Amino acid sequence: MKRQLSVSAAIAMLLLCATSAMAQMTVDVAKITCKQYILYEVVDGRTLAVWLSGYYSAQRGTTLVDIPDLQAKADVVREYCFRHYDEPLMDAVKKALGTTK
Repeated sequence: MKRQLSVSAAIAMLLLCATSAMAQMTVDVAKITCKQYILYEVVDGRTLAVWLSGYYSAQRGTTLVDIPDLQAKADVVREYCFRHYDEPLMDAVKKALGTTK
């Protein structure tokens, strides 16, 4: 029983440390490539899609989120990125979606 409690405590400590390390991660989105986006090398692609949507919505001065449109645009960008692995993601978004983002 005592050993099981020690193991449980060690696992809990490791999980807390891992969560803490992830919470402090800072990412320069302008440096993320299409390859990193597609392969989730930096962060989950859905998280990036939502962030990019918010970024470009702010540039347009809107606070509305059209969920089906967000998903469709994320698919368009993903398809574009499959053909342009080395391109910066933010450039890919502009090219794949045009000026409307």
